[in-house]
Amino acid sequence: MSRHFQLKDIESTDMIDITPKNTTHIPQKWRNNEFCKRKKRYPPEKLDRIYEFNVREDDTWIITNPRCGTTWTQEMVWLLLNNLNYDKARNVNLEERSPYLEFPACDNIEFCDKLASPRVIKTHLPIQILPKDIWTKKPKMVYVSRDPRDAFVSSYNQELTFRKIYDVPDKNQFFRNLVKYSGYWEHVLPFFEQRNRENILFISYEQLKSDLKAMVLKVCDFLGKSYEEKDINSLVEHLSFRNMKGF
Repeated sequence: MSRHFQLKDIESTDMIDITPKNTTHIPQKWRNNEFCKRKKRYPPEKLDRIYEFNVREDDTWIITNPRCGTTWTQEMVWLLLNNLNYDKARNVNLEERSPYLEFPACDNIEFCDKLASPRVIKTHLPIQILPKDIWTKKPKMVYVSRDPRDAFVSSYNQELTFRKIYDVPDKNQFFRNLVKYSGYWEHVLPFFEQRNRENILFISYEQLKSDLKAMVLKVCDFLGKSYEEKDINSLVEHLSFRNMKGF
């Protein structure tokens, strides 16, 4: 049993509905929304540890639905906050520099907690499941959206790379499940509506793809950083599609 969430099994699936018990820390319009997640990935004790996670004021959080330019944004933000330290970026895995809070394969919650400031933390969690302190400590949050049609196709292609050839999911069923259970718009809209808060930057994958330099400058300004033109150009080159394929 969770101390902070009400959990309800969804019949004939491996999913659960998750609803926070205390919603006073959540922007009012979104306090009563349920959210579906895979039961085995979100046991009660994990949800409680996320809720109680110690947020710091100098954190920067990268918040997205899956397959929406998360890695791209993580690399950009980490470099901007770390004086464009390309040597460390090349030699230390991005998942160590900018860890995935709720990563299902290992205990990243403790790893994130012990990470030295300023932290760059990645999450795919919706607004209702984020740590409660995120609304009182007010760290910087960069939210990245994407056309859901492209995000869903990218999710399917990623699924294919993680499964053996004989275990490929049915494409139509895969998309039906995403539409039914992903809560895509319920994830995006709360942050879109909060986009005018001074600690939230709402951007899109399409903007990054269309004018990367302009978005680098926008994120740089949001983070309170300033670099010379040649340094910005070098960062744009580092973040190019060609170079990011290796991440």
